[in-house]
Amino acid sequence: MSTLTSRERVLRAIDHQETDRVPVQIYMTPEIHQALVRSLGRDPIEAFQIDLRTVGAPRTKGLRRPEPGAQVQYYDEFGVGYANIPNNAGGEYLEAVDLTLARLETMDDVLSYDWPSADDYDYSVVPAQIAANEGFCVCAGHAGQPDIINGVGRGRGMGTRWGLPSLGGGSSSSWSGRAGRWPLGKARSTSCGLARTWGPRRGSR
Repeated sequence: MSTLTSRERVLRAIDHQETDRVPVQIYMTPEIHQALVRSLGRDPIEAFQIDLRTVGAPRTKGLRRPEPGAQVQYYDEFGVGYANIPNNAGGEYLEAVDLTLARLETMDDVLSYDWPSADDYDYSVVPAQIAANEGFCVCAGHAGQPDIINGVGRGRGMGTRWGLPSLGGGSSSSWSGRAGRWPLGKARSTSCGLARTWGPRRGSR
């Protein structure tokens, strides 16, 4: 079989067709990325022949700013606060330290909260990002968005999520539903950019 482009390789794998090799994706914490660059002498994305490239729409709505002197260094779209915590590999990793959503106690709290919206992003730049990665398969998002451990655990904490579904009157399911609308809406809007670039069949992948 002749060598495929990365995009052809991924699409064939999705269609359960033979490929020239297994498609490869990689996610790295900052210290691992730095260690690989030192070891390989170049970007591991190139060294390992990674088949996917990430595209994404920049946020147009500002994020909450941490208070001066607070432990929190960064707030995400949901208002959850993070700080860089040292790890055993010699690096630092953003960990949730202010579980803002854990303080939602009533249905009124849930309904009045400033939830993120898929409309908070500028998707007009996505087609140009795709064009700049010609020959590669593109993806949006990242490894922890939205998985049940990172996405939900950072929201209300795993103990609250699994052991203490305490919000009464359906508010627990309402919280989960509202939290899930943002990544789904964002994914749909991003995929519209893919469709405009590649056409409806391939843009939906």
